[in-house]
Amino acid sequence: MANEILTSNLERVDSILSSTRLLLLADRAIMGAHPAILEAGDVAGTGSNVIKVRRLGLDGYNALASATEIQDLTNIAFVDASTNVTVGRYSVSHDASTISMGTDPELDWARFAQSLLTDALTYETTLAAALATGFSDSLGTDATEMSLTTLLTATSTLEAANVSGPYLFVGHSAHIRGLRLEQLLGVAGQMQYQPPAGVQVGTGYKGRVPVIDVDVFQTNRSPSSGSGYAGMLVGQGAIARAHMTPPVSDPSRQRAMGNILIEYGRDPGATIDQYHAHLYVGFVENDDARGVQIICKA
Repeated sequence: MANEILTSNLERVDSILSSTRLLLLADRAIMGAHPAILEAGDVAGTGSNVIKVRRLGLDGYNALASATEIQDLTNIAFVDASTNVTVGRYSVSHDASTISMGTDPELDWARFAQSLLTDALTYETTLAAALATGFSDSLGTDATEMSLTTLLTATSTLEAANVSGPYLFVGHSAHIRGLRLEQLLGVAGQMQYQPPAGVQVGTGYKGRVPVIDVDVFQTNRSPSSGSGYAGMLVGQGAIARAHMTPPVSDPSRQRAMGNILIEYGRDPGATIDQYHAHLYVGFVENDDARGVQIICKA
């Protein structure tokens, strides 16, 4: 027999693409909204990209003093302070040739838009986590393992400063390693973790320690501190966030999702499709007394 149609005598590519996709390794933890992060507002249409957050000495801040029946009062100073939150732009871009877009089954507008949105959301985590190194109160060293004792001490520091909960612990996987070691070695009762639930599932939240009202969030975007990593325990108002809802001038090429703008461009001469994401946000340490830096070894 001869002249059979076989794969060996047909023009074929060297290999085919698998229908299974595997993402490259990256930290994809999304912090999102949490009561410990003060939402200062949207600067869209306000005339400025800066929002001032005030802290007022009211509602139990001032102590009364004893006085005689007809004694005139001495006025006390009204105490207030403020922090400015500046909204900036953070962007990422992809250029893709028409040939690559036409031949790759994975690359299209919808897939790039999804990826760019995730890039923007995870970068918010980077901006928030970076604030850990700014708090004056600090526990741990880059030569010691993270421990529940350290977390309890940080909690006590915030409680002593009258910082309201719930608290948020933001730590590197190195921090979580130390906490997990103690958990697996037999910490029982109320110090056990409650697993994440609801919208926190799959976002980087690892659960909470209910007896001290602490939500635990893991991100390897936590900043380095010497040869270790800096995490933080923060209470309500320690961090302030502001954002801008971007205007959409061309709905056929742009999509606004909250404070993120995804847009498409085209260079016809070079036959290149352009995909861009712009994040409009600002984070700042709002009140130093409301947070504690926690350092651990790598």
